[in-house]
Amino acid sequence: SLSVVVVLLVFNLLRNSAGNKEGEVESGAIVESADVVEISIAVLPLDNINQDEQLEYFSVGVTQEIIDELAKVNQFSLSSYLAVKRYKNTDKSPEDIATELGVSLLLFGSSRINGDSVRLSLELVNGGTGNRIWSKVYNDLFSNTIKIQNDVAKQVVAELNIELSPEEKRNLNKINTNNPEAFNLFLQAKAEYYDLTSDGMTKSIDMLEQAIELDPKYAQAYTLLAWIYILNGHAGVLAHADFAVKTIEKVQPLIESSISLDSSNSDNYLIMGALDLFYLNDLPSAKDHVEKALRMSGWPKLPTNYCICTAISVYAALDKLGKATKLVKLSRKTDNSDPFVFSDEGLVLLLEGESEQAINAYKQATEFNGHPFFNFKVGWAYYHIDDFENALLYLNKAYNVETESTGSILAFLSNAHYKLGNFEKSYNYHDILLERQSSGRPNVNIPLAMVSAGRGETQETLQYLEKAYKEKEYGFAWFLNSDPVFDELKGNDAFIELINRVGFDQK
Repeated sequence: SLSVVVVLLVFNLLRNSAGNKEGEVESGAIVESADVVEISIAVLPLDNINQDEQLEYFSVGVTQEIIDELAKVNQFSLSSYLAVKRYKNTDKSPEDIATELGVSLLLFGSSRINGDSVRLSLELVNGGTGNRIWSKVYNDLFSNTIKIQNDVAKQVVAELNIELSPEEKRNLNKINTNNPEAFNLFLQAKAEYYDLTSDGMTKSIDMLEQAIELDPKYAQAYTLLAWIYILNGHAGVLAHADFAVKTIEKVQPLIESSISLDSSNSDNYLIMGALDLFYLNDLPSAKDHVEKALRMSGWPKLPTNYCICTAISVYAALDKLGKATKLVKLSRKTDNSDPFVFSDEGLVLLLEGESEQAINAYKQATEFNGHPFFNFKVGWAYYHIDDFENALLYLNKAYNVETESTGSILAFLSNAHYKLGNFEKSYNYHDILLERQSSGRPNVNIPLAMVSAGRGETQETLQYLEKAYKEKEYGFAWFLNSDPVFDELKGNDAFIELINRVGFDQK
């Protein structure tokens, strides 16, 4: 009978998963745990039966929402959406997928929109045998879709005979929004921002602002909007604008609103950590926020929607490479298709002196996303192992794609040409930075400091860094300890005093 199958399945799941946990984060530190028993699930991307690209956002968004709902159950360990994304329309068997993802259960299905109606067909299978455990077809009005993912999570819990805590029951009964139009806008915004294009980011921001206007209590929308503002600066999408000031002005009230509506969402604190590190240049606060997020969340058992890379970057900036390395290893298991995870792995490897491995990690990031940010990172890594020809190859890819490149791209183009003796080209890129500075553009002093450091001009480097600190330039706290271009200054008293101002001495 089904009940016997379920009992045997759960027994095997518990037996096989005991001791498989890689580790968990407690008080900001990774600790080993061999006693945690969990049921591992991968929710595969729903097939879009409509075969209409305009409706692809719906299947993508509902998949992510189901993952989020299942994440409310402590006994579940879940693969991230980016980890399962590559199995969209795959020919692989459930058993092969489960083996590759290291999970015991697979949930998959399809979606179809027909006018005002939605049809979702879902199936839960044993990843070891491929046998069906549960299936259901939902035929409902589009406006009721916001409740379906809650029901899916409850059905899975019931089939696996899981006893929920009172808090888990409350969370599974909580609807994120009762406004179907706001929900639809939220799903579209999620789909738009993934490629990190300026157009996609702009559309996402507009959609989320509309969603919040329709439902001012939509906590998820506030959080996602804050993260997109962070990404705009972090990925250099809006690097030509005064994004640092705008990001601070936008993100703080958004996160405050989200926390007031849902204080249990640890992603808010990861985003605050990113704001502290890259925009407010406050290392102690960044460390406090990411460690609070790690304590609150079930990560790495449960994936974060907004990338654990924030915590990795904070530990790298604090020179805590041991913690950063452990987070990277766990990230590769939890979010192994996130380009930012590979980018952060590259950073940690480079700082540890593993240059070739660092370059390979950065190249993997470009395979997942060809954004200039990731091509720049490959060129940046080549520069720091004195391979200036290959550095220029990737730096030019980053430079040519964008109509107006970030200051860092210009700085290292100037540096690489300088090292190769191409002085005219080097000074041409340097002149662009000087022109930006003279016109009053923000966030130029750090790139100018990079150029001076690359030429061994210590006093000029320190002068530019002092200006960058006073003008609260984006990334100041991160660049000082994470970019090897400044390594020659680390014994300089004035440089030590600078990094201590952002809280490095309180690490």
